[in-house]
Amino acid sequence: MKYAENLLTIAAFVAIFFVLQGKIYSVGTNSSTLDGETTQKAASLTAVTTKTCPPCKKLKPIIKRLRDEGYMCVNLNYRDYTGPEKIKSVPTLLYFDKDGNLIDKEVGLQTYEHIKDKLIPAYKIS
Repeated sequence: MKYAENLLTIAAFVAIFFVLQGKIYSVGTNSSTLDGETTQKAASLTAVTTKTCPPCKKLKPIIKRLRDEGYMCVNLNYRDYTGPEKIKSVPTLLYFDKDGNLIDKEVGLQTYEHIKDKLIPAYKIS
């Protein structure tokens, strides 16, 4: 079981690497909000968490479920995160576009539906 989890984590890292390198291109990345504005959907999600934080523990199964459903999501431990974005609280959700640019940052536990609504399924990224 641990081997399968490690394999999924590696696959997510590879997918995010290609997104950051611009090798994967997205189609249909926009959605409309209630006020009529167009917002960009994210191609990938990085969740920065810790092992001991209670909201982080609740978020991890949500991230796994989204990954199992074909979304590019990765869960990183706060101590392992080396990105340029300042992380002061966990969990922090970082949403990236197809070019690897940060398009949204959320702090705190979010629902499965909320996160899913902000993401593009991996099979739609070509």
